[in-house]
Amino acid sequence: MKRKAGAIFGAVLVFCAAAGGYMLYGNQQEKMHNLVDGDAIYNSIFVNGIDVSNLEKHEAEELLESKLNDRFEEMKISVVKDDNTWEFLYTDFAAGFDVKTAAEAAYNYGREGSLKGRYKIVKALEEEAVTIESAFEYDKSKVDSVVAGLEKIVNADAVDSTLTINKGDITITDDEIGFVMDKKATAEN
Repeated sequence: MKRKAGAIFGAVLVFCAAAGGYMLYGNQQEKMHNLVDGDAIYNSIFVNGIDVSNLEKHEAEELLESKLNDRFEEMKISVVKDDNTWEFLYTDFAAGFDVKTAAEAAYNYGREGSLKGRYKIVKALEEEAVTIESAFEYDKSKVDSVVAGLEKIVNADAVDSTLTINKGDITITDDEIGFVMDKKATAEN
């Protein structure tokens, strides 16, 4: 009888240990899911120095657009030659930061891999923030088009001075210095 009671006690003990282990495992899994699942960007993620933590992707795009790109609507680029100045807005060249890709990268940070791997990545954000750099972009074809138009205006061929004698009158014309715009350097600047 003692042996039977010991066996039953051992079986109950093994069952309780297994049930407790399963509950601990389940609690740990739940804890990991609670941290890594959700629609918001994780804490401590920045784009170009702007905190996008706890924002949904579309909210991050809107914030980045207002903080990074709205200023380009009034910023100008000036091209000067002699007494002439031509001004262009950055928006004339579709210039700005790629906020959509940056918001996507911020949202996707820590969302790939196993649950345990993702959990470790997100937990590491508590110790060290992550900064994502958004790329600055512009439409090169628009820049090239403007530069080509300026080139037609500012380029001038050199003209040599002349000396003519007509019935004893001597006429001397001044030379003119030519100018050729460096299209590549102008477009790059």
